[in-house]
Amino acid sequence: MSSSRFEGLDARHADLLSAILTAGRLDRDAFEARARDLKLLPGGAIETINEWGFETFDEVLLEEDDDIYPASHLRDRLSALETAT
Repeated sequence: MSSSRFEGLDARHADLLSAILTAGRLDRDAFEARARDLKLLPGGAIETINEWGFETFDEVLLEEDDDIYPASHLRDRLSALETAT
């Protein structure tokens, strides 16, 4: 897989992850709309990004309740990865 932002994550999922990082958190409706804009199924997108998180950090990356947001202790590492590419 190729990515313009996060090595090992395809471009559409990387764009979605970047949008979450930029916002800090997205409410579920905004997340689902952004995922659909990228032609992704929202539930599948969370699963794909979390699988990448396991491969990269050995843990779940996205947390969810009413909002979708990155694990707070991984934000700096994610930002470093994003700017390194």
